[in-house]
Amino acid sequence: MKLLFIGRNYKGFKRETLKLGVNRNIAFNQLSGLKWGEEIVCAKYKAYPEEWIDCSDFKTGRANKILSFRFSGMSFQDPRISRAVIEKLDSEGKIVESKEVNQSVSRDCGSYAIASTHTVKAEIEEIQQLAKETAEELGIKKIKVMIGGSVNQLYKNDSIEAVQFSRGLITLDNNGEMGLNETMINITTNYKQHRNMRERKEGRAKREHISLDKFFVT
Repeated sequence: MKLLFIGRNYKGFKRETLKLGVNRNIAFNQLSGLKWGEEIVCAKYKAYPEEWIDCSDFKTGRANKILSFRFSGMSFQDPRISRAVIEKLDSEGKIVESKEVNQSVSRDCGSYAIASTHTVKAEIEEIQQLAKETAEELGIKKIKVMIGGSVNQLYKNDSIEAVQFSRGLITLDNNGEMGLNETMINITTNYKQHRNMRERKEGRAKREHISLDKFFVT
């Protein structure tokens, strides 16, 4: 099980994810520490008052849990990487199904379009290696990846104490593997991160209230 903090300015996160599922950016190198079907808890960070903190680096704040999702889908922000990975997996007979979608998505944190979705039978390490090789071939210096899944559990008045803040995934325990045989790779295009309140408000105003469950394995 992993913990992932969302930004304090992210408005309506729970309502949005119940409609659209979860889709969050993580560091590319953190893919290797994930398992298909692993549960990831999304939370907001609340720092302790300074007078509460002792010499321990770990007693820094509280994680107020919002919801959790099962990791069952991913996409690379650069569609060239996604397409190359899909082509290589297809040549090895590891693509179960492919569908053209052309769906625009607007969230509080950013907007993008899903061009197509592909059900695959491949380990995370294999996908990560193919993405790395493609990036090197194309001269892409930084690989940006998003992971997602449908909401698994909602929390109310539930928190984790003494958590050190991190912008990446935090390991809570080593349990939670569902053993999924098939997962999704979505090809996304035109990714735009909303960096200020004006862009966030515009994103919320044109947010499409549709279900994106078809882009994740449930």
